[in-house]
This record gives sequence, C-alpha cells and structure tokens, in this order.
Amino acid sequence: MIDLVSYWLGEYISHNVLSFERSWNGTDPEPDVFIQFERGNLVLMSAWEEFYTHLTVEVISPSGRLYYSNGGENIAFSQVTKDSLFDGYDVLVDEPEVFKNYFLKYQYHVYEQLSAALKKQESYLSDGFDGLRTLGILEKICGEL
Repeated sequence: MIDLVSYWLGEYISHNVLSFERSWNGTDPEPDVFIQFERGNLVLMSAWEEFYTHLTVEVISPSGRLYYSNGGENIAFSQVTKDSLFDGYDVLVDEPEVFKNYFLKYQYHVYEQLSAALKKQESYLSDGFDGLRTLGILEKICGEL
C-alpha cells in the first residue's frame, strides 16, 4: 500500500505512529500510522484481521473522493457538486462513478506490465529500488513499536 500511495502522492517525508495497542508475539502487527508524502497524507488504520479482511483506501481531494475497496475489486469516484439545500456549500454526489477494472484478471495485468517492461515500453511496475524505499519506511515505523 505504501508503494502505491507514493506513486500517487510522491516521496515519503515523515511518519507518526498513532497507536499500537494490541500484542501478538511481543509486537503489534496492526499499528495505526500517519504518513506524510510530498502531495498528501496517508493514514493507515488497522482492522482486526482475525475477524475479517478489510482492504479499503479512501483518497480525499478538493475534486472529490476516490473509494477503493475489497483490495481494489471495487473502485468508485464521487465528485464534488453544489449542495441543493444550502447555498455556498459543496457536497459529494449521491451516486459515485463506478469504474470497471477487471479485478479478477490481476495476474494478467501483471503479465502485461512485465511484457511492456521487457520490450522497453512504458510500464507501471515497482522495481527493487521502490521495494527498498518501502522497506526503509517500514523499518522506521517498526522501530517505534
């Protein structure tokens, strides 16, 4: 998730661990963390994995809200519109635009990106350097738990 968000929001600047309350083998595997990037912020809020998996991202911007749920199976955008009740106020539309994304073909999408990269075409793959940057951020966060 951190790698994807850095693709959207730019380089990592700093972080703050908001809470680490649960313990499993002497550590909290689900801390809540605030991360600042060049063009925005990320708040990672944990759920209880033992009860259910909850993989959701909300990107809030001046133009609206991008909602990414079930790990990317559902993606929708709610744009800003004028409030019909109160002059001078803006709200999000009631019916978001839902994007068809072919989620169940994710392995094929990876194959397409690998093929493009091998052909020296534009691709959106993370590389080893991206992975090392993400591991560096995670190491800083884990060092505070």
